[in-house]
Amino acid sequence: MLTPVELYKMLPDGSQWGRWSGFHLPIDPRCATVWTPLGVPMHWRPNTWEARNHAVAFFWPERWYVIHAFYDALGDFAGCYCDIVLPNPPVLPDAPEMRYTDLYIDVVVRADRSVFTKDQEVYARAEALNPQLHEVHARAFTELDALAAHAAAWSGPFAAIGSRLIRTDWQTLDPASAEYHEARTQQWGVALE
Repeated sequence: MLTPVELYKMLPDGSQWGRWSGFHLPIDPRCATVWTPLGVPMHWRPNTWEARNHAVAFFWPERWYVIHAFYDALGDFAGCYCDIVLPNPPVLPDAPEMRYTDLYIDVVVRADRSVFTKDQEVYARAEALNPQLHEVHARAFTELDALAAHAAAWSGPFAAIGSRLIRTDWQTLDPASAEYHEARTQQWGVALE
């Protein structure tokens, strides 16, 4: 079975915005990847609900984004939600928790792969209260635009995100097994960028 992990979405003021459970999904040692099956409770500050889709989250170290790729109950691509974040340090493959600091602005990819960005006005309001956001403003918005361009071209970090999952029970697999290795290679044969 995959190793469980608790995920925490933090805000720049240090407060917690969201928390949920997932499983370390060893795809590529250069990128921490987490599998969250549908139905997992998602504890967000405003409310708690069950995840409506399966999710694979990609946490590249030292990059300004986290990409959550969503798949429906049958494993068909349902979209991506891409948080612009403060760069994360590398994560150990068996770390019991992962935290990232969300910078409010996001790239959203719909199931048809149309792309839009959002929450620029939320960033502006938060920036008025938090000088740290002013310091990273230019870089955060540059990263937002670059990530949106990659999403529109389905290039860079999006190249490894498939239109369908070959299975939706990743959490049941032993990452040391031949079955896992074969499924991982079939699903993510390309190196992550």
